[in-house]
Amino acid sequence: MSSRRARAVPLSAAVALAVLAGLITAFLAPSQAQAAGGRLTAEYTTTGDWRTGHVGAILLHNTGTTYSADWTIRFDLPAGHRITTLWNAEYTVEGQRVTLTPPDWLRPMAPGKTHRIGFTATRPGSSAGIVNCLVNGLTCDGGQLEPDDGHVRLGYYTSWSIYGRDYRLKDVDTTGQAAKLTHIKYAFGSADESGDCHTLDPWADYQIRFPADQTVSGEADTWTQPLGGNFNQLLQLKQKYPHLKVLISLGGWTASDHFSEAVKPENLADFVDSCIDTFIRGNLPDAPPGAAYGVFDGFDFDWEWPGPGGEPGQPWDPADRENYGLMMTEFRSQLDALEIELGREFTMSSYTAADPEVFEAAFDVPRAKAALDFFVVQGYDLYGPWGDVPTNHQGQLYSPSRNPAINDYSVDIAVDTLRSAGIPAHQIVIGIPAFGRGWAGVEDRDGGLYQYGTGPASGKYEPGIDDYKEILTKGGTIRYDREAVAAYVLTPAGEFWSFDSPRVVTAKAEYVKYNGLRGVMLWALDGDDDGALVAAAYDVLA
Repeated sequence: MSSRRARAVPLSAAVALAVLAGLITAFLAPSQAQAAGGRLTAEYTTTGDWRTGHVGAILLHNTGTTYSADWTIRFDLPAGHRITTLWNAEYTVEGQRVTLTPPDWLRPMAPGKTHRIGFTATRPGSSAGIVNCLVNGLTCDGGQLEPDDGHVRLGYYTSWSIYGRDYRLKDVDTTGQAAKLTHIKYAFGSADESGDCHTLDPWADYQIRFPADQTVSGEADTWTQPLGGNFNQLLQLKQKYPHLKVLISLGGWTASDHFSEAVKPENLADFVDSCIDTFIRGNLPDAPPGAAYGVFDGFDFDWEWPGPGGEPGQPWDPADRENYGLMMTEFRSQLDALEIELGREFTMSSYTAADPEVFEAAFDVPRAKAALDFFVVQGYDLYGPWGDVPTNHQGQLYSPSRNPAINDYSVDIAVDTLRSAGIPAHQIVIGIPAFGRGWAGVEDRDGGLYQYGTGPASGKYEPGIDDYKEILTKGGTIRYDREAVAAYVLTPAGEFWSFDSPRVVTAKAEYVKYNGLRGVMLWALDGDDDGALVAAAYDVLA
């Protein structure tokens, strides 16, 4: 696993920035940075401070011998901080990210000159400062950004996509998604009542034969070939895109019933062995031995959730948390041995809850982070039309101060939960939805945001949820909440939909990049609009 820079940790604004082995800068205290175009440097200082706010100044120096034609400064405000006024620069704010550009009268900036930018900000009592500062793409301590190779760009493909959604792995190819992804997770496998691994839909997974116009290769499947279905199409995708890795995802919200029993110490080794035999060695029921060998490059664990936080009625045990950690250790041990045997590398990941209480009840972090290559943090379903609740952003990056919800959820809060638990930034992937959550009967006040509706909006497949591409057909003006970093629309039919647009995905990918996170995951590929969401992530993280 490559070593990547850590997420910025606030320090006093009076402490000088340290260059931490190529890590992105933490708080920008008095410090200088070089940037392209005139050799620019920058320093921050707090010039006034009180209990609920402060005055800050950024000094931009051109220490070179040529004019600087242009400059852009980007930095993040700590959580809860808000700029109230800013002078001597043009600025925009998206969530906690602030972007500064020169006013017209400062173009170009002469050599030897210093430009002072000032601002006032409110804060919830924490120390003043700014984080993650960049000048023209370089860190404000003069360091280069770490190369972006190693970023994970992951998409889920579901077995049921071939049915009502009419979205095949050939479409993952022709929309350009496959070329822009590093990993595909296939949903789902699971544990059965006997404690063995199994596929959930053998017909879609490896039995159906596709005609030529539905295959990646363009050649029709035959009934005499050893492997059919989606598994064979995944092999064809990997042959066309050798960089692409495929993981089998075990579990899901409705298929986690038997994990608690399967991972008990007396059953664990046999359960893991059966998963490896089925999905890595490729020994499928009613198929030739090894027919699916080479399809999968590892496992994703989507047990939702160990302990009492799962689907109502799902069996659980007080030892689930410990046993889940032991399960990951056992998978890692058996896969390490298999790597030596087969000369292949295998990847392991796990989907994690955004709710801090569910996360803490489910994950033995020391064992998990030692075994896994990365964690995928839930980045959606934060809010939805469940009960008598107002509309809200289902996948917001930040939680705005005006959020009326009782529980405060956001992607940033979820990332902080993992970081606080000791999980390093380079092991965190954030989830991005290719679907939206919708409320019906919403009045046209403030674009429908934070208003009460009459229940879930109508969706193509079930109430209250629809694919991103379907939401685009509903009409209405798409709005963008800069503070939350979220998109929403109030349709002519009075339906409020919360979703991620390409603009939101771009902002989230930039958040990943500047905070040293591992990458992004999209659920699910069939909800995308001709690959637009995947492309938005790729453009930032490729």
